[in-house]
Order: sequence, then structure tokens, then C-alpha cells
Amino acid sequence: MTEASETKALADVNSLLDRAPKAIDGPKPAANQAEAQEARLNLQLQVHNERDRNQSVLGTLVGSVYGGEKQSKEQLQQLAEDMQKAKREGNVQQYNADVARVDQVVNDDKSALWTADTITGVGTGALKAGGLFMAIAATRGRALMAAGAGTFALYGLDQAKAQDNFSTQAFDFALGGTKGVATAATFRALAPVEINPLGRGVIFGTTSRFIDLGLSRETYRDQASGNNFDLVGGVERTVAGTFTAKSMITDAALFGVSSKMTSGLGKIAGPELASSPLFRTMSTSSMFGLSSGMHSEFVRQERYGESLDIGKVLTRGLLQAAADGLAGAPAGKYSASLAESKFDATPRLPPETSPALMSEKVQTAAPEVTRPTRAADTTLADGTRIIEKPNGTRVTIYANGDRTLEEPGAPKITFKTDGRVQREGPDGKIIETRSKANTPLDERPLNVASGAFESIGKQLSNFARRPFVMDGQRYESVEAFYQGLKWSDPAQRAEIAKLYGPEAKSAGRGSKATEFEYEGQTIKFRSPEHYALMKRAITASLEQNPEILKEFQATHPRPIEHKTGRRENPNSGYPASVFTTTLNEVRAETLAKAGQSDVKPTATSGSSVEMTNNNPSKAVPISELLKSITNNGGNHNLQLYADAFKNSEFQASSVVASGGDALVLRLADGNIMKLTTRTSSRPQEPFDMPVLSSGVREVDGRAVKYFIQPEAKPATMSDLADFLKVLTHHGYRMTDPGVAQIGIYEGQIKLLDPYAVDRN
Repeated sequence: MTEASETKALADVNSLLDRAPKAIDGPKPAANQAEAQEARLNLQLQVHNERDRNQSVLGTLVGSVYGGEKQSKEQLQQLAEDMQKAKREGNVQQYNADVARVDQVVNDDKSALWTADTITGVGTGALKAGGLFMAIAATRGRALMAAGAGTFALYGLDQAKAQDNFSTQAFDFALGGTKGVATAATFRALAPVEINPLGRGVIFGTTSRFIDLGLSRETYRDQASGNNFDLVGGVERTVAGTFTAKSMITDAALFGVSSKMTSGLGKIAGPELASSPLFRTMSTSSMFGLSSGMHSEFVRQERYGESLDIGKVLTRGLLQAAADGLAGAPAGKYSASLAESKFDATPRLPPETSPALMSEKVQTAAPEVTRPTRAADTTLADGTRIIEKPNGTRVTIYANGDRTLEEPGAPKITFKTDGRVQREGPDGKIIETRSKANTPLDERPLNVASGAFESIGKQLSNFARRPFVMDGQRYESVEAFYQGLKWSDPAQRAEIAKLYGPEAKSAGRGSKATEFEYEGQTIKFRSPEHYALMKRAITASLEQNPEILKEFQATHPRPIEHKTGRRENPNSGYPASVFTTTLNEVRAETLAKAGQSDVKPTATSGSSVEMTNNNPSKAVPISELLKSITNNGGNHNLQLYADAFKNSEFQASSVVASGGDALVLRLADGNIMKLTTRTSSRPQEPFDMPVLSSGVREVDGRAVKYFIQPEAKPATMSDLADFLKVLTHHGYRMTDPGVAQIGIYEGQIKLLDPYAVDRN
């Protein structure tokens, strides 16, 4: 049943309750007691009939698995008939006996209705949630069309009433289907919005009510006649019902509770599981289910005139959370498959691939292994639990909480209770990493964003209220300075200068400016001059707030990142890579002013991190160079790379960088070699660095790709701005904007990292 239908049903039931006999103070005559009981019985029967009239087609189908409310309704009807028969026949003894049964029969019906409504509500809610989240997860093509059609059908069936005529059902089906598609589209648009759980609850709640009321036939029914179409009244009721204070407070409270419970579940699950698309989708679906389930039980209790029962509210919410979580699993698996296909696509080598450089694959017949047809779960005497799956995967859970994962063709992985992750190489060597949650704070990148975990990260955000004066004008935040540049009117700039936070950001919306005037100079956005001006503003804001600057300087030499939880707009006027580079430089320069002249800017998180071997001037075999690296190589399996190039003819002088996608080496001949286990399926474009040669080497069934390119000269920020225009012209966008991703080769700007761009 939709919220608009529930509102109509609530009004109908309240009307019945208003006509019910009122309680009489003091002792009642026997005749009055009997009449009151008879009226109570008839009222419950009317409430039950009204509930049935408002049952949707989908609700009827789902509710058919129970049927208990039908039996309780038959008992109501039978008792009402028996009482009338006894009255007609003047059988006082039978009538009094029937009156004595009223309380039990009515209470049985109320209990049956609660069970039926819970089953129906949880079932229909889960089906719609599954369709909704699949529509949100689907990106394009047939998957999106199928998910959209399924969502349309489920929402349509839940709005069409089972007892209406066909034409009315068809109209309601179309409205309900449109409601489902609109809800999915709106949620997809609102998902990236960065806001706290309470605010998110209000936004999602009001949006859902607006769509629900605005696309429900009952909203536009004339209240006086009950049938005539009333557009003006319907719009008024939509607006009034959407923005009720009670509902908005309830949205915030329920969503806040749901968010806290989901966050707690994520901590219990651990960072490895919590970061998976399947877990994220299921937990988000559960959060919506918990909130909507509790809200539906609130509405149901009010509709039937019951007193508030928190136990039932929590029960309905938890059941809906569990059902919606399971319903979200297909969408989660679909999202996981998309992510997997993105990184594990079938290798497509560039045209320049030289077969002579590809190593010969050695194939060994795998021994036959008898595997169980279903998962085997064994617990040993010491408490160790061993789970063996049909695909050969073996999971061992030790009594101390440590877990090991052994998959066919993959290295053994051990997850320690303190957050460490140990991967066993082919030679038995253990490579150990540690989850972010268990990494000491001073070893983690410093995230600078308004929603950052650390206080200093929030204070360094351009959104932060960090008053400063520059060129005679006071600004409340760096964001106010930046957004004010988008407007030419001095009075408007002065007003924007007073803002900070999201309000400052919104002040720049609507501007189409590509350049601006500042202190008599015309400057283009995204130009070196623009970036230099922003650096001046950031420096001034920190130097004029020395307590923040001092705390910022104390973070040296931690890398700096800017992660907001959503993908960066490729057309951003101030890219994250420029922002983090600027902060890095400001930190180093202010420290140098303070007397620490030996401090140099450190690499920003996500950019290349310089690493060299002990003797970079001497070329050595690649496998030896990789084994000489003392750190863990970032995201790269150095042992796998070393094994892949064992006895290779290639020699390298140094490890230039370890990025997120490839490990970069400088070869003895001066060219650059990149090693990766990732695969890019896009074709070679004119803006890519040329590939001199490439190949694939396999170790224990795992492929290591390499490609060799000439070395490029460093690029500038101005080059980056020009390169972004070239990308747009070719239909691409930069997924990881940064000047470190490009270089100058034969006088042209070229892309160094083929994984740093994607199709628009």
C-alpha cells in the first residue's frame, strides 16, 4: 500500500472510530454494555473491510501466503450473524454468550491483521527495494532497461487496488510505475550528495513523499464530492503532505538510527567486507528497510487507532531491514560484477605488441581434485573452523579470530584480528599490509575535506570558516573567495565574501564565466595564474589563522588527499590534484619560513611516489631491483612481478614511481617500463604516449602485463588545462586529474597513465 493510500485509509478508519460509541464513566447497565460490545465488533469488521478495499494487487499476491486474517474476518462475520440471530429470536442467554466472546474475537482479528500487514508490507517492500536498487545499480543498456521495467511493474502493481475495476487499476498501475522509475532516478541523483544522516533522511523522506503524493490518484480527489478531479487541491495536499514538520522530524530520527546501526554493522564486518559493493548495497538497502519498516508500523498503529507499541515498531523495522537487505543482494552482486569486469577485462594488447618479447607460457596439467558438491563445514577440537566450498575455496577461522582464505590459483591470504593482511608468495615469502583503520594516524594520508575524519582535515577544507583579508577585502572562507571570482559585480562579490560552507559553494551556481577580472588583470579559470591566485588565498587564510597553520605544519610529511566520497566533476574549475598540490607546497613553504629550510613538498596521495633502489646509477636485472625495495610497493605484488621477470633480458636502473595502477621502472636504455596486473580495453588514442613494445608474462596462472614507452618531459599546470580540452574533444574525461599523469613528448602533451581517463 502506498503512503497516499495509507493516508486515505487512515482518514476512512478515523471516521469509523469517530462514529464508534464513546466510553461511559461509571457502572454501565447490562444492555448498554452489550450494545457497546456489539458496536465494537461491527467497528472492527468495518476496519477490516476498509483494509481489504485498499489492498494492492501486489499486496494481495504477497499476502496470500498467510491467510490468517481471512479466518479471523470469518469469525467476526460469524459472531455478528450469531448475535443478530439471537436478538431476532429473543434468545437472551445465547446473545449474552456471544457478547462475552467479542473481546477475544476482536483481539484475535487485530493480531491476525498485524501479522498479515507485516507479511504483506515486508514482502512488497522487499520486492520494490530489490527492483529499486537494481535500477540504481544498472548503468546503461539492456540491464538498465530491464531494471527500469521491473521497477515500473512492481511499483505499478503495488498502487493498483485489487478490488477496483480494470480501467482504474490500469490508471493506478501507470501512476505507480512512473513513481517507481522517478524514485530510482531521484535516488541515483541524490546518492552522491555529501550530507549527514539526519539531513539525508529529511531529503530522501521529503522527496519520496513528494513523488508518492504527487503521483497518487487519491491526492487529486475532491474532498467534498469524493470523486471529482481537483488539481489545485491535489497540488496543495501534495505540498502540505510533503513538508509536514512531524514527518520530517520522523525522517531524520529514523534515518539517523538506521545509519548508526548500519555503521555499527560495517565495523563488525571489518574493512575488507565493508568496502565490497555487495555489502555496501545490502547495508544501504537494509538501512532504507529499517527506516521505512518502522515508519509503516507507526502509520498502521495510528490508522487502526492503536496505542503506540515500540516493540511492534522495532520488530517491523528489523524484519523489513533483513528482507530489504536480502532483496538488495542481486543489485550488490551486479555492482560487484561491474567492478570486476572493469579491472579484469580480457587483455587487449596494443598493435605494437612484439611477439618476440612475450614469454613462453608453460602449461602444467592440473591434478584431478575431488571437490564436495556442497560446502563442508568442520569444527576441530581446538575450536578451529574449516569451510570448504564446491569451487575449491577453503576458509579457516581460528579460535583467536584470525582467518585464512585459500582460493585455487591464488596466494593464501591471512586476515589477522589486528587488521594486518598477510599474502603468501609462491616462494613462501609473506607480504604484509595493514588496513587503514589499524594504521597509525601519522602514517595515513591526510584527507582534506569538509567531511574528513580528522579535525585538521575539516579545518583545511575550503568550506571551513577561516576568515582572512587579502587585497583589502575580508573573506570568511577560501570557498567564498573562489566562488566570488565567478561574478563581475563588486557588490555581489562582497556579499559572497561573507559566506562559508555549502552556502558559499552554492553562491557560484549559474555562472557561465570562463575568465574573471581581479585587481585589473583578466585571468582565465584553470590557468596557472588562477591557480597561483588560489594559492595566495589559501596561504593568507592559514597565516592569518596561526593555530590552524601550526596544526597543519605538524602533519608534515604525510601525503595529502582530497576525498569527498563522490567522483570529481571532470570540469571542476579547481581540480583536487591542484588543490592537494597547493596545500603540499604551502605546508613546505610555511615550514621553510619558520626555519625548517630542509623541508620539501611530499607526494600527494594518489600521485606517483618516488622510490629508488640502493644504487640507481647501476642497471640490474628487473627481478633483483624489485627484491631490493624495502617498502611494500603500494598496491603492487612485488614478489609476483619479480617472479614474472626472473631470468629476463630486461635491466633497470631505478623504480621511478608506484602509482595506483602501474609500477614504473627506468630501463637501462633510458626508456620507461610499466608493470601492472590491470587491463585496459580501450583503444590507443592520439593523446596516449606511444608504446614501443609490450607483452604478458604468466606466473602460476596470474598475468603480469608490461609495456615500454619513451621517457617524457615534465608538464605544467597550463599543459594540464589544455590537455583536459583535448580529452573532451575526443569524448573522454580524466578520472584522476593531475599534472603527474601527463608529459611532453616530441612537443606534444601526452597521457602517461592509460588508466587515468575514461569515456564520458
